Amino acid sequence: MIEDFPRENIKDLPTEIQSLFETNRLKEHFFEGHDSNGLLWVDYLAPQLGVAEDAISNFAVGGATTGTSNTIQRIHPLLNAPGLQQQVESFTANHPAANSDALYIVWAGVNDYLGGATDPTTALDNLSTIVTSLVNAGAKNILVGDVPDYGHFPVSVDTSNSLFPMRLDSSIVSGLSSVIKAHNSALPKTLDFLRQSLGSDINLIPFQTSPLFDEIISSPGNFNLTNVTNACVTSLDTVCNNPDEYLFWDNTHPTTAAHRLVADLVFSTLKSTSFQRNWDTDKLQ
Repeated sequence: MIEDFPRENIKDLPTEIQSLFETNRLKEHFFEGHDSNGLLWVDYLAPQLGVAEDAISNFAVGGATTGTSNTIQRIHPLLNAPGLQQQVESFTANHPAANSDALYIVWAGVNDYLGGATDPTTALDNLSTIVTSLVNAGAKNILVGDVPDYGHFPVSVDTSNSLFPMRLDSSIVSGLSSVIKAHNSALPKTLDFLRQSLGSDINLIPFQTSPLFDEIISSPGNFNLTNVTNACVTSLDTVCNNPDEYLFWDNTHPTTAAHRLVADLVFSTLKSTSFQRNWDTDKLQ
């Protein structure tokens, strides 16, 4: 069983927001309400682990920061979208005794920096609080991801696609790579501290997507991609003809082809951990 924090479907959004999707034809561009054109990486990871689709619990919401705010609120105030802390609170409220054999996935931080944060301290502190909350609820296997360098994503570098969605202000772009690198450099130390404080029976598993995206961008042909700079969706009515050759679906999110690569990376990471060995032995479903 996997417990992880991808996004609400369009049908679950407030009526006012649903109408925007209908009117602007966004529903044609985003698969089942995902910020992509198909399955997300957790959807690809689950069958690799032998996990049924209905065994996945998903609490993630687009735009969530590691705290209690959500960047989507600036665009759709009616959405009342939560941050990661509210997602975890929702989970622990419904699962006061969490399954200790399950895998819990925490991957957050980029929206803090896309929202303008210039120091990683608060985001890392929030992640520590979230991991601790999960452990206190009974979780023992927690996968924690780093942050890809969004300074190389279309939202920062693609000047031809300025309106869908809006590009970042240049003042944010200038420091984005630096603060993300600082976050990724400090994350291992944060996890080491948590291991010491939470106990040896807690299995914190780091996975690094930043090197993967850097490698894809530098050598796209090795991954059967041809465009790693532009977004496939360039307007409400314009989508590229070959999305499987694109790294990015919109200005900030990967295509389903890229999600498949992330899933392969995470699966490879899990194969070398004690969680994977336990899973092989106990055949967790």
